[in-house]
Amino acid sequence: MIWQILIRPLQLPGIVLILAFTLLGRVLVFFLDLIGEGIFAKIVVGGLGTLVWYAILGFLVSYGLKQMTHLSTGLFTERIDQETDLNPFQNTLAFKGTMTLLIPLACWIAFGRDATILELSIPAALFPFIYLSIALEESFFAGLHPNRIMKVVTGLGIWYLPVMLFLSVTAGYMLYVMIWQHNILLFFFSAYAFVVGNMLTGLALFTRRNQLILHTEKSPEQERAQTIIAEAESMDRLFEVLHRLCDSGSLAKAYKQLDEYIAEANDDIDPQIHRRLLDFHDKRLTLEHSVHYVERLALRGEPKKAWAILLESLTIDEKFRPLSDQTLLDLTHAAEKDDAREVSLVLANFAATYPDSKLIPDALFRRARVVLELLRDTARGNQLLHEIAAQHPEFAAMPQYQDYAKRLNPG
Repeated sequence: MIWQILIRPLQLPGIVLILAFTLLGRVLVFFLDLIGEGIFAKIVVGGLGTLVWYAILGFLVSYGLKQMTHLSTGLFTERIDQETDLNPFQNTLAFKGTMTLLIPLACWIAFGRDATILELSIPAALFPFIYLSIALEESFFAGLHPNRIMKVVTGLGIWYLPVMLFLSVTAGYMLYVMIWQHNILLFFFSAYAFVVGNMLTGLALFTRRNQLILHTEKSPEQERAQTIIAEAESMDRLFEVLHRLCDSGSLAKAYKQLDEYIAEANDDIDPQIHRRLLDFHDKRLTLEHSVHYVERLALRGEPKKAWAILLESLTIDEKFRPLSDQTLLDLTHAAEKDDAREVSLVLANFAATYPDSKLIPDALFRRARVVLELLRDTARGNQLLHEIAAQHPEFAAMPQYQDYAKRLNPG
């Protein structure tokens, strides 16, 4: 971005304006130096020169303001509309912007070539308010209203210091060169720096767009909003298809369509899909998505979210269980203490749900501990422990079972 800003003024029409300022400005000061001390001649040449100065400065200011406002709206690569419409004799914005240069000009006249930083600090601090007011509101004096000053200062924050450098220093230096430093290379550099300063100010304004409440054409927030709108429209179309497929009895096709949509999504779209499916008329599709969603959450290491989805699904169908036996057992460990009854419920038919599982004794042991420790059902808990000892002697011989049994019955 910075390189684009540094290069753009060296392209058309910027380079033409900078060269015009350099050549015409140098010719004007040459004639002023040539006529010597003659007052009448200075008046004649100076009077005619004023129009030329206004023209070349007006074109340059108009170009700089266009670049600033263009960048402040987030248009970094797009061309500027009517980029060559810069005539300061027909453009009130260019006229106002050029007139602000009277501030640094007056400072150089008042304080002289050897003005100190202290003498220039106050006008340098105030100049950006007026210049920005013209750029953003096309008003000379709105920028000096206390409320507007406070809005700009708080909006820009620490960025106000760079903006002051971009605007006050570049404008002041350009006029300093015009008055005292008549080197043609300095003419070129000062005009180039002034345009770049305007562009960097536009970039600073865009950076602080939210704090300044600026209108933008493009921004990450707008792009994100457009993405959200596009995703919502795409999802609406998807659910229209899902409704038709489910109504026609094609549940498998509906889930295939849904699964392909999820797979093609760049972001994790499962939460949005899940929320929409909670209100879907065919709960079979809701549960079909949930059972796979739970597995994806568990695989990503988000057991608490997966447990929450499982609880929601149980309100739809109490027989709902994850696809994997390991997943169900892991999710019960992510459950809150208040969910003890639900944990016992989902583990109650673990063997029937996963008949080939090697985790059946683990599930029984987990349920026994929940029943004993959280539900305080001693009879049922002891019954489950006896069931493990009778049906799964190998598990009952393991230290975790033996230690727990001894704690319950130390005698």
